[in-house]
Amino acid sequence: MNPKLKSMRALWLRCFPEDNEALVNHFYAYYGHPCHHLTIEEGDEVIAMLHHIDTYQYVFFDKPLRTSYIYAACTAPEHQGKGLMSQLIVRTLHLLHEKRIPLCVTIPASESLFQYYGRFGFVPAFKRGCQRWDKEPLPDQPLDEMHLFDNGMDKMLQIWLGDCINNRKSGHMWHTQRDLQCALEANRLTGGFNAVLLDEHEKLAAAAVVERNDFALRVRDLVCSQPASYQNLCYLLSQATSLPVWIDTLPSSGDPYFGAARIVNMPRLLRAFAHDSRIKSEDVFYIKDDLILENNGLYRMTGNCCHFQPCPVPPEESASIKVYDIAEYSRKLFSIEPGYMTLMMD
Repeated sequence: MNPKLKSMRALWLRCFPEDNEALVNHFYAYYGHPCHHLTIEEGDEVIAMLHHIDTYQYVFFDKPLRTSYIYAACTAPEHQGKGLMSQLIVRTLHLLHEKRIPLCVTIPASESLFQYYGRFGFVPAFKRGCQRWDKEPLPDQPLDEMHLFDNGMDKMLQIWLGDCINNRKSGHMWHTQRDLQCALEANRLTGGFNAVLLDEHEKLAAAAVVERNDFALRVRDLVCSQPASYQNLCYLLSQATSLPVWIDTLPSSGDPYFGAARIVNMPRLLRAFAHDSRIKSEDVFYIKDDLILENNGLYRMTGNCCHFQPCPVPPEESASIKVYDIAEYSRKLFSIEPGYMTLMMD
């Protein structure tokens, strides 16, 4: 590990003491390249850093959208309050705009950080439900024909990269094989395990990413070929560990937000979804973005196209046209299309 990565690793462990060294080393084995992070240094020491993973795909309005994920952003305690993280976030957003990445997401570490990220145009956008498993297995699929495998990485990747993941609905995340490998191994390094269920023909029936502590299991994500496999896998998990099983589910309106999003490249985003009538409440509107000035302008939604006219302020003759702040328009979109972040390194 080069000296800069060593300094970043030390800052990570200092700011996030709940993470172990194996997890941090694992992350940098996948995302140690400079294209995945920005830093501020004092001499040879990294005093603030932000990681951005730009290979995610968010299924937005039924279509995959390239998305960057801000992760492990931190500042050394003695340098906090100097605006260093603000500099990194602004630099990151402008970098993503130049790379034509439409959307940036993050999982704030605390409730108060939603307000902090809100200063940069991020809005609460992602929810996650959770319910306790308390059902019996279905009688039409005998348990003695099932097998439960722990840490079957190859089988996990096979089922996640197959039809189950490709047919996911709007609101979910798609991952490359590399991202999946990183997330699955990170789960194992933090005490969890990855379970694969095979049917009597040794074919994949279900797979789950499971977090574990002394009191319960949490199924972070689960894919299956049929409902019976889903129920049997959950039942086997509870029987094998004698622990209560809680399952992340699609959110309801009452579930709290846990993730935030920021539109980074508005013309690119709207051109990708101009065909969808759900976003055409006005044919012409103005977007105001105080941070990424390139987004400022008139947007005309006609037919299946979005026409963008850059202009720093709304034209005088457009006094009757609706003007949206970038955060306001983000809230509008995510109220139509609620998000559900799956298999994130949170």
